[in-house]
Amino acid sequence: MPFCAVSAANTVSGQFEAATGYGTGAGLCGWNCRHTFFAIFPELGAPPAWTQESLEKLDARDIEYHSGRYTRYEISQMQRARERTVRKYKRRYLAETEAGVDTTASAVKLRQSRQELAEFISATGGRADSARTSVAGFGRSEARRATWAAKGYEKQQKDVIIIENLRTAAKLPKAAVIHLKPTAINVDSLTFDDAHVNQERSHNISENRPNSTSGMQKSLLLSGMASLSDTMGQKAQHMFVQEQTRFAPHTALPSTRRI
Repeated sequence: MPFCAVSAANTVSGQFEAATGYGTGAGLCGWNCRHTFFAIFPELGAPPAWTQESLEKLDARDIEYHSGRYTRYEISQMQRARERTVRKYKRRYLAETEAGVDTTASAVKLRQSRQELAEFISATGGRADSARTSVAGFGRSEARRATWAAKGYEKQQKDVIIIENLRTAAKLPKAAVIHLKPTAINVDSLTFDDAHVNQERSHNISENRPNSTSGMQKSLLLSGMASLSDTMGQKAQHMFVQEQTRFAPHTALPSTRRI
């Protein structure tokens, strides 16, 4: 209720607690209660009151989320539920760490719940309150270890999906082992074949050119050069005859008149 007046007589007689439940979790100023109380003096004027416009604004379903419309109070309760989930998995992670058991499942759930809370706040225009998600004993080092454990698990799951897709696409049997990361080469196991190099050197092979050329190679080289020279000479002669023929009609021939 927006406003409730309790007289001084009721307060003195102890009826204030009975009327409001003050001092208990379910009463005034208890669990998630946003109400408060203060003293007023009637001699100074009428107590403050909510206007009708303010009350209608409080009850307006003007926040849309997942195809539904909610009031700001309903959205705040949905955010409180997500904040409780974050605290739940933080406590579970701490308990499993103390027990020395695997914390991967709790780390993954914690990462998912934190992402869901952040997405909900972004979609509804709310405000993140770190005090509502904090747990004693869960600091930065615990958060960092939990995040790394969750990321490692997520990468493992992605690799499994990739391997299964490759197995299906290549029609490989179930027994086939697929490595996504290539195996590193052991450079220390590699050796230099000195014997082979020395054997090549014994064949009198130098770095620049062979020391001698056989007679057959020389004859082949000379015959090839002669054939190339004859071919080039024939082409040059043919071109010269063509040039003479082209300019022949324009050349004046000497007179051969008989006397």
